[in-house]
Amino acid sequence: MHKCINYSICFLFTLFLFACNEESINNQENISTVNNNLKLSKFSNSNIAENITVDFENVNEFEKDNFKIVENAAREKNANFLQSDLLQNQLKYQVITIEYANKPYSYLLEIYAHKKSTVYPMTITKLKDFSGALNVYSFDGENLGSIGVSKGIAKNISEKEDLNILTTAINLFSDNSNLTNRIPPCNTPYYLPMQFTVDYYNQTSFDGTVISYDYVYSTTTTVQVLMTYPCDALPSEVGHAYTSAIINDHGAGGAGTSEFENLRIYNNLTGKARCLNTLLNNSGNSFVKKMLEKFEGSSEFSIKISSVDKVYSDAAKTIEINGTTKYDDSDNTKNMDIEISSTRIDAVASLEAARIILHEYIHADMYRKLYTKDKTAIDVQDFKKVFDLYEKNYHSSMAVLYVNSMRDALKEFHKNVLTDDYNKYVANYGTAPSDDFYEAMAWGGLRNGNVKAWTDLPADKKASIESLASGVTQLTKTYTCPN
Repeated sequence: MHKCINYSICFLFTLFLFACNEESINNQENISTVNNNLKLSKFSNSNIAENITVDFENVNEFEKDNFKIVENAAREKNANFLQSDLLQNQLKYQVITIEYANKPYSYLLEIYAHKKSTVYPMTITKLKDFSGALNVYSFDGENLGSIGVSKGIAKNISEKEDLNILTTAINLFSDNSNLTNRIPPCNTPYYLPMQFTVDYYNQTSFDGTVISYDYVYSTTTTVQVLMTYPCDALPSEVGHAYTSAIINDHGAGGAGTSEFENLRIYNNLTGKARCLNTLLNNSGNSFVKKMLEKFEGSSEFSIKISSVDKVYSDAAKTIEINGTTKYDDSDNTKNMDIEISSTRIDAVASLEAARIILHEYIHADMYRKLYTKDKTAIDVQDFKKVFDLYEKNYHSSMAVLYVNSMRDALKEFHKNVLTDDYNKYVANYGTAPSDDFYEAMAWGGLRNGNVKAWTDLPADKKASIESLASGVTQLTKTYTCPN
């Protein structure tokens, strides 16, 4: 009896191992099939070709009514966000293979969810609360058309034969099986123009570390996606559904994708500003590097710094300024957009131009400290205390927390990078620029608008800063860019 029991247990355990091993082998075969057959590089849709990655580790498998369905989630490396009154703001992607009557069918889905729908659940088996459109591609990039879904009921709105199997598979899991060939009349098809812009960048490195990506050029393509009206929308609203999305790619001369995904500073500067920004980032100054490191790696924030002809502080465009930094979290991308005035940069000394760029980076760093999810960091806590003390005034906070670091950064940059200009200053004045001179420069942009940290200074200190700051006009505007 004892031996019999042992034999039974061993036998069952062997069956279990065999079943697990068989399942593992099947999963590996499915992964291999998808990986080998899906040719993303052939897709004319640039967002898919250059910005989509497939999750091969997590596989969903289902069988129903002679349909064998295998699903893999896919995602964007750099998330796009739609600007639409009708649609949810983020695209979803999924890879599906179906075997029916011993014949395989493979699809890549680009999923557009209606505004009031639930989020796409990343499976066609649970769509009872989902409404939207599935833009469907073959594995070699052919656009097969679109399927409309209303509360889990699918309809081949493109009326393409290639979509019949996928449409039927979705409807297998619909709670309303008697309605599988119907979609409510309000879901009349229409075409939505979807525009994708790909920005190409080249990398800048220092001591083996990626510092930034420099803008090279952009390409724009428009894709017509067949959609359906949501039941609570009027046809007249379609005009507001124009969407745009931007992805960033490394280009032919750039870094590998893994490096690019981790970098969060995108450089669209031109001319003198671009040159000085590169010199500033490559100077090795610890203050600049430590500050910019906060936007690299796994940062929740990103910076895009760009040159524009002129920057204004008012909507009427009557007050011209050196630059501006804006923080926008409305679409959960945590973007910080810096605009630098080419007109102002070209008109001032190179060291002053470097100060302007540094000033805007500091604004971005303050936004990071204010809006980060990690409130425990010491620098974040210190900033919040000062920010509250000075009634949430950014320039007062910058004056208290950053002026000394800016002073030291400008001093090192002037002496070690803008060396010709530094030597001319010494030759002209017979002495090296003082720390007070660089501190006066650091106060640039902080002495206006009744900034409390400035108005609180003693009168003699303010007079000294004003006097020293005027010496900036004697510095040279010329600059030498690295190759």
